[in-house]
Amino acid sequence: MAYSEGLAERLREALGNVEDVREVSMFGSRCFMVNGKLFACACKNELLCRVGAKNFDKQFSKEGTRPLINNGRIMKGFLFVDEKIVPSKKDFDLWIDVCFEFNRSDG
Repeated sequence: MAYSEGLAERLREALGNVEDVREVSMFGSRCFMVNGKLFACACKNELLCRVGAKNFDKQFSKEGTRPLINNGRIMKGFLFVDEKIVPSKKDFDLWIDVCFEFNRSDG
């Protein structure tokens, strides 16, 4: 399995009451689309969170995060979050809230 089924299940639970959620496989991960936008992905031992460019610097300064790098370029707006920093539902939900903040924006 290329992705963490545990993280995928936590995403399913967090998005259980949300309309317009779709699961897709991409990047060797299990990704969740909300309102037609990439929301978050369950990777091997990390979440890939869509935080948006406006929130990137603020969120990237947190321990346990790293940027998505594509062809040597930092993709502002996407952060990997190590599953070790989201052990509790409360910790996990903080990142879900950041993803929702971007998802509900026009950006």
